[in-house]
Amino acid sequence: MDDRILDEDGEPLVLTVAEVARLLRVGQTTLRQALKRGDIPHVRLGRRILIRRDALFAWMEEREQRAAITTG
Repeated sequence: MDDRILDEDGEPLVLTVAEVARLLRVGQTTLRQALKRGDIPHVRLGRRILIRRDALFAWMEEREQRAAITTG
């Protein structure tokens, strides 16, 4: 049984490193390096790294907007 808390769309509120790596289509090592640099917002609970789904998508949107500004 899946104990994750879901939003109104049935999506999980918090994602794991493995889930985010799959979403971004990068390896877990690459993702962990970005997390360690502080590039992607996350929280640590003991050894677990958790990424809020809404924070991840907000971060992606911010990066897209920055890229659009720099490319004209």
